[in-house]
Amino acid sequence: MSDIEAFTALMKLSRTGTNNLIVNRWPDEAFERKWTSFIDYLKSFNDEQNSISEITDKKLQLLQKLLEAFISSPDKDIEIIRNTGKKNIPRIIYAIDRLQIGGKPFSDKKNHDYLIMFLNKIPATDYQKIAVPLLKFYLGTINPDNELKPIISTVFSSFDSSIPVYEKDINLYIDYEYIVSKIQQEKKATTLDEVLLNVGVSNRYISTIYMRSLFFKWFSILNRYNIELLQKNKTSLEECTSDEKKIVFASIINTTFARNSNTDKDMLIRQIDETFFPTPKIDKTEIEYWSLVTPILDNEKNQRLLKKAHRHYANIFTRFIITKFFDSLSDIASDRNGQVRANYWRSYGSSEDFVDIKIVINSWQRRKVFSGLTPSETTKFSKHIIRNTSEGISESPVFVIVFKTKTVAVFLQTGHSAQVFNSDNPAITNLIHKSYVDSAKDFSIYTSGSVYNNYDGQGRVIQNGYWQYNFFQFLSKYGIRPGKE
Repeated sequence: MSDIEAFTALMKLSRTGTNNLIVNRWPDEAFERKWTSFIDYLKSFNDEQNSISEITDKKLQLLQKLLEAFISSPDKDIEIIRNTGKKNIPRIIYAIDRLQIGGKPFSDKKNHDYLIMFLNKIPATDYQKIAVPLLKFYLGTINPDNELKPIISTVFSSFDSSIPVYEKDINLYIDYEYIVSKIQQEKKATTLDEVLLNVGVSNRYISTIYMRSLFFKWFSILNRYNIELLQKNKTSLEECTSDEKKIVFASIINTTFARNSNTDKDMLIRQIDETFFPTPKIDKTEIEYWSLVTPILDNEKNQRLLKKAHRHYANIFTRFIITKFFDSLSDIASDRNGQVRANYWRSYGSSEDFVDIKIVINSWQRRKVFSGLTPSETTKFSKHIIRNTSEGISESPVFVIVFKTKTVAVFLQTGHSAQVFNSDNPAITNLIHKSYVDSAKDFSIYTSGSVYNNYDGQGRVIQNGYWQYNFFQFLSKYGIRPGKE
């Protein structure tokens, strides 16, 4: 946040007692004097805080001795520390994680009583010195200590409007639920800085952990995600934990598919995935990816959110694999109806009865299919490949789609019939669980007759004439229908 943004926020909340800021118009002379005075104050204030927070190893050793002397003194006399230098008390707070009591950091929960006692001993005359490091420490902890709240409130309530950098509404800093309720009302803002500015919180003294937590709360409830918005918040997204990223990405996926728009939703999600949530060696189509390890996030609401997002995500990449396979190989396989078949089977990629797809290709066909894929797309594709060891030019690529009750093998070369199997037929289950086959012909088991005339619903399908309608009717008889996406 820039100085002028910080000042705008201060003005909005009457921190200097002035409320006449007019947007897009330079203030009058009196206001300009206040502005210049504020900038001078802010610079000196920040310079002083920087000098206090820079603690060398030599200074740290001195602070350690002073803290130990304070703890061991019979009446816990804070003057032991104050008399050695007016900056030593704020320095101890800045170094609270580096100093130790009883072999544990001073900030450790085992030293909680000592810490509270130390802070309560600090006189009001030192409040201005300790305010910023104390707030930084409080906001920098994952689970802020509630006993620190009244101390911080006492410290900040002692200031008046002559010290503009301190916000009177201290709840905007120390009451997490209070600020969350504020930021969740700011859905029109495009970055967290804008949100904080609108509610009156300067991020100048808010630590990374606290900011990340606020960002996650705000960003996960938005309902208008797009590339531009994500780009503006890319740094904040990168600072989220793995579980927070999963929840944000799941919200983006579900929100995108809930919208009625002409946007290519599959392409948008794939672009967002590659740009903002890349996992080159992890396959997000696997349900295991969408589990959470953070107990506070692993609740029923988030589990439903992630389960729904996983279903959308898996369907997206099923459709993408089908499209890439047919687009890459239809021409070289002399399949004049490649696009027709791609569109037809893509509609079944999100069927509720869909189980898996397999692609049977040799090495030169694989190069065509994998051309242009990103590392993460390559990871997803690879698990669906059955290698054809025959490199013959006459070898047809084979597309296999597995449903709960039926499995269909489609040959790309014109002149080959599709093959339909019961999904529990060992003839096909043995083939699709192999890592390689000797020839595409291994899948051409039925050489005569028609599936429509066989009582067991297995056999050939000649893909000409009204084959799409006939096949739809046939699959529907077994409860297999195209998906809704």
